[in-house]
Amino acid sequence: MEIAKDDAGDMVIGDVSRLGGRALTVGITGISGDEVLSIGWVETGDSIKLNLEDAVTLRDEIDRIIKDRHTGEDI
Repeated sequence: MEIAKDDAGDMVIGDVSRLGGRALTVGITGISGDEVLSIGWVETGDSIKLNLEDAVTLRDEIDRIIKDRHTGEDI
């Protein structure tokens, strides 16, 4: 897995070394107070858009899943 930035400033995560590689994009658009986090598949252009409150909830849930899986380990 690699992490890069595309021309629009979005983070690209996955196989970024070649065209057609499987990768996700993550970016924030909008103005203060009305921002939207977009998470999408590079290959298909499909994406999910979350307001920042939902994005924070998703982040916290992912963090909890990782911590629960690795209880007692340094991660």
